[in-house]
Amino acid sequence: MTYGDDPLESVWTTYVTTQSSFKVTKRVSGRKDLSLLSKTNLVPVDGLSTTSLINSARDELEDLLILAMWAKFERYLIEYIQGVGAVLDTARPVSLAGNLHEKFELSVESWKSTDVIDLFKDIVDEKLRGHAKNIKKYRDYIAHKNPRNEDAPKTDPATAYRVLSNFILVIRSEAS
Repeated sequence: MTYGDDPLESVWTTYVTTQSSFKVTKRVSGRKDLSLLSKTNLVPVDGLSTTSLINSARDELEDLLILAMWAKFERYLIEYIQGVGAVLDTARPVSLAGNLHEKFELSVESWKSTDVIDLFKDIVDEKLRGHAKNIKKYRDYIAHKNPRNEDAPKTDPATAYRVLSNFILVIRSEAS
């Protein structure tokens, strides 16, 4: 990935496309002729309406999209920091520089996301960092369904996209 690319764009496009698909499917399901739904799992069965199936799928998909957005955001931050750390490869003594750089690159992969976010405290304002951390909490709840994290502030894909994209934009503007 290059730093000019929007790492979240493909996930956002998926979200917008599926939202449109859900709308079309709901319209079709409201008609008397359900032939367009044949050979799909959207024909009402066992008391489940097409609308309830779509709503359930939409809710699940929104959570999965937040997971995907977070993964791409986190990967972007890791690669950004690794890029900044590339100067270690040119440090002195030269005999140590390569090993130091390699160790740094590997260790960045295991840093806690909240610690990585805090590295940007002089670049990204506290409010935006806090929003990103809340998305991380919700992402953790989605991924693990840990009852201890049930109080994680719920978010939606549009908010997650806006917050994480803004975070990236602030970093990029500082770097240029």
